[in-house]
Amino acid sequence: MNLESHSRNLRLNRFRDEPATFFITKCLLPKKPILNREATEVIVSAFAFAIQEQRIYLRAFVVMPDHWHALFALREPWTLPKFIHALMSYVAGKTFNLLKRHETSWQDSYYDTFVKTARQFV
Repeated sequence: MNLESHSRNLRLNRFRDEPATFFITKCLLPKKPILNREATEVIVSAFAFAIQEQRIYLRAFVVMPDHWHALFALREPWTLPKFIHALMSYVAGKTFNLLKRHETSWQDSYYDTFVKTARQFV
């Protein structure tokens, strides 16, 4: 029996002391393609602030006309609900007038996926 491969197999499902990576999607409700350059800059600045304040490790994000996606890992002591609440409090406040004009708003919930494998990451 190869002890090295046996040892590696034992570690496969073990808890790792690495920040968990999440893939998040946040949408407008109803979905309308209204996120313009100004709204995009608000979302970009919110993520930039989160990085500067060491709240997350940002892997990637994209802003689409009616939603955004982000791939990030949380830093201590942040939890996913606490981070999304803080981020969206800022974003919602800054985009309120634009969304109100188009009779839409941010969905209360968000779609989250815990990234467990390298294949999911790609």
